Amino acid sequence: MEAVLELIAKEAFYQIERICHCCNTTSILPPGGEQGLTEKPPERVPSTRSNIPSNTVLIGQKELMAYCTAIVMQLNSGIKELSVKARGRVISKAVDVVEVCRRRFFEGKLEITGVNIGTEVLGEEGQTRNVSTIEIKIHKKD
Repeated sequence: MEAVLELIAKEAFYQIERICHCCNTTSILPPGGEQGLTEKPPERVPSTRSNIPSNTVLIGQKELMAYCTAIVMQLNSGIKELSVKARGRVISKAVDVVEVCRRRFFEGKLEITGVNIGTEVLGEEGQTRNVSTIEIKIHKKD
């Protein structure tokens, strides 16, 4: 009996606690350490971007010229109409992107066919907030 208790105590002593700094969780490793673990591949979360049309450019935190390049590539691939969408603080960047493309890259061959502005309500109940949105529709002339 004493030998069994001693064996259990040794096994418990050799278990190592691993702390994940990205999500602040801890896990107990088996006696073999990390070598004893079998790593599962990360689960894929279905993309919510599948419902976004291919002729839409969403403006975010990247550099201005990255979005200009995306617009130029889309329009040079044969698409005639394109929609540029942004919300919140990057609305001004969306306007800048369209103006740079219109004045520098297409010089009179690109026209703005419409501008839609609106508001989205984001957040959960009790913590909702209004975020402004803009959609700029552009058309490439022949």
